[in-house]
Amino acid sequence: MDAFFASVEVVKNPALKGLPLIIGGLKEDSRGVVSTASYEARKFGVHSAMPLVQAKKLCPHGVYLRGNMADYSAASKQIHTILCSVSPLVQMASIDEAYVDITGSVRLFGGEDAIANWIKETIFHETKLPCTVAISSNKLISKVASAQGKPAGYVNVPSGDEATYLAPLPVEKLPGAGPKTCESLRKTGVYTIGDLASIPEDRLMRSFGQWGYSLGRAARGISNSEVKIEHTPKSIGRETTFHEDKGDWDEVLRVLMYLQERTLYALREKGMEARRVTLKVRHSDFSTYTYGATMSNPTALDVEIQ
Repeated sequence: MDAFFASVEVVKNPALKGLPLIIGGLKEDSRGVVSTASYEARKFGVHSAMPLVQAKKLCPHGVYLRGNMADYSAASKQIHTILCSVSPLVQMASIDEAYVDITGSVRLFGGEDAIANWIKETIFHETKLPCTVAISSNKLISKVASAQGKPAGYVNVPSGDEATYLAPLPVEKLPGAGPKTCESLRKTGVYTIGDLASIPEDRLMRSFGQWGYSLGRAARGISNSEVKIEHTPKSIGRETTFHEDKGDWDEVLRVLMYLQERTLYALREKGMEARRVTLKVRHSDFSTYTYGATMSNPTALDVEIQ
């Protein structure tokens, strides 16, 4: 979905259409982070996970809303129902992103292009929300292609053309290649995904360890991940990657509280509670630390998790 939270707000209040819209807090709020920015707001440099204080400096004339997760969840469920009309194999990767295995539906709909058009038209007709559709041989390529096709676009990457499609794109567009990784790659003359794909596997592994192996495969468009139908999850989590190194712990705490809020809302949506809370922190050198605590009673309430 395209700028999902902001788009839902525009459907609720059409007067907001065309305005720089920032979801995450009111203009007078001193804390909080941006959860979604409309495309009009993004032109000013506002992006998700950005502190509201910074967003207001970049876009002081924007419209700021705290948002309503219940409305977003209801819209997401509508979209899920529509996608299930195309195929029973639907994986909701997040509240606004889904993967659909259309292997068994191509002949029924009359081709891949026909499926993409049906999805876009049906979602807009029933929800008034714009979306982007990408069709490819695997989830990795579809994720990249859908990002490239936004807003309200359609991209079809034929099987066998994965590496060719990725090659000219900036290395930053590759899922998993964070800011620090890209900085290290640029220092060695790697600017595009094609540049990365040309590096021998052993060299990548010397530089990035086992992650280098995965990075090289991704750069060549190789992914074996399957569309998985959601079953009762054993855990629910949310994560984000900062666009730059952070030394301001107040800012880090604001983002952490935002992620906690999103996680607990998802937990409540499923009618579940959690007894154990885990925090995972990954530094710029890829070192990862995990901290956990077990509570005496299970909960899904923010106030009971400190």
